[in-house]
Amino acid sequence: MFQVSEKATEMLKENFKDRDTLPTIRVYLTPG
Repeated sequence: MFQVSEKATEMLKENFKDRDTLPTIRVYLTPG
């Protein structure tokens, strides 16, 4: 939804490389 979230998710994707963690982080970055 947010460009910042997309970039943050990409960075986290490389760091975590986990599909179960991505959705949780996405919700954390994207405020309701």
